[in-house]
Amino acid sequence: MAKHQQIELPAPTYWPMVAALGLTLLLAGLLTHWLISLVGFILSASGGIGWFRDVFPHARHEILEVDVEQAAIKNLTAQHSVANLNIGKAGHRIRYPEHVHPMTTGIKGGLLGGVVMAVMAVLYGYFFKNSLWWTVNLLAAIALPSMQNASAETLLQFSALGLFIAIIVHFFTSCFVGLLLAAVLPMFPRYAFIWAGLLSPAIWSALFFATLHFINPAMSDYINWTWFFICQLGFALVAGYYIKTSVKIETLQTYPLAIRAGLERLKHREDSSDE
Repeated sequence: MAKHQQIELPAPTYWPMVAALGLTLLLAGLLTHWLISLVGFILSASGGIGWFRDVFPHARHEILEVDVEQAAIKNLTAQHSVANLNIGKAGHRIRYPEHVHPMTTGIKGGLLGGVVMAVMAVLYGYFFKNSLWWTVNLLAAIALPSMQNASAETLLQFSALGLFIAIIVHFFTSCFVGLLLAAVLPMFPRYAFIWAGLLSPAIWSALFFATLHFINPAMSDYINWTWFFICQLGFALVAGYYIKTSVKIETLQTYPLAIRAGLERLKHREDSSDE
């Protein structure tokens, strides 16, 4: 018998998640705006087609090499005994993904993308509105009622309070979206950067388009949606690239409960500390 044997397993696929997200947006658009339903329809259709192609006309499989001798030893059990799943690495079926990006990476990527997005937005105000404070005041109108009812001339003027509010809103929004990208990207083994750079701006723009009239009436009246999408695209490409190229860390889902609870330390950490 050969020492190593190849077995065929169903290949992993992310299309069911895409289809589920699309169906959610499709139904959410019934309560918000038709554009969200349109994005949901495109996603659900793409997910359904991709999922269908993974199983028809022939299901996608991947080849896994198995050490036959080691597998035989692990399968040996004593008579009248129960073979329990071992807690730890390779002892049980784990949840995907096995490796994730640290939260700090998501925050740094979000802040880096936020800087790029802010520069693009301010440049739009400077070249098309002859004011550096146009987009700043529009963003500040989310929290300032005085800005929501302000005239176009007022929005062109500098406001210290508006600048402060805009920085706070943009800072926390960039961190939040960066964390979302860091959490989602490891779930897509293929084309993750494309998902971050193209799909997220489309979804984010659609959600803003449907709800902005209620959140920020001033921004809804004066916003340039083409440039808004371009700014979102710049944010997602920069943040997604930074997060995608960062070093991942291993999840603790396969480690014993004592280690995950902090009651024990990993052996390699103890060895490094002894040195």
